[in-house]
Amino acid sequence: MITIDAKGRLCPEPLIMTKKALKNAEKGQRVTILIDNETSCSNLTAYLEELGIKPDKEEREDCTALSFTFEGLNETNASVTTEEQCIVTPAKKGYCVVIKSEFMGEGDNELGALLMRAYLNTLPETTPLPSDILLYNGGVKLAVEGTDTSKALAKLEAAGVKIMSCGTCVDFYGLKERIKIGTIGNMYKIAQTKAEASRVVYP
Repeated sequence: MITIDAKGRLCPEPLIMTKKALKNAEKGQRVTILIDNETSCSNLTAYLEELGIKPDKEEREDCTALSFTFEGLNETNASVTTEEQCIVTPAKKGYCVVIKSEFMGEGDNELGALLMRAYLNTLPETTPLPSDILLYNGGVKLAVEGTDTSKALAKLEAAGVKIMSCGTCVDFYGLKERIKIGTIGNMYKIAQTKAEASRVVYP
């Protein structure tokens, strides 16, 4: 049996610990992951489901336990779990827009907010569109439901652009229930998306 004790670890460390453990796991072994925060639990569950694994979820006194019997990885999934392969894989995506603030540029914040709204409203009209938009730190506030910027992001998502907000940042600002655009990811996915992009744009 393999027990991955990720209690007290911030995202994406629990995900990385799990990837390493599965890389060395043997078929038929029982795997249990112990986590104590909702963001890591959601990200790990989504990651396991991508691998075709549906874990049993148990709420314990001090943590959540995700358990499953490891049945091995096929070639496609195995390549996903190998960090070295992720590093050397050639970029196959389009360009990626990374937004780390609700303001564009430095100086007056009121002006910066106007510029950011203008940028996001203009972006759907550009060619080519980005393949991904990553939001972290104050940038996650742009995806808050009901804002002008969230409407612009929704238009981009409808056009096929993938929108991802940093889960740690969303939790920090207490916005999880107010973000309805795109997905809530983790720093590992953000780093991997940036690595796979043909180029990264910081507006």
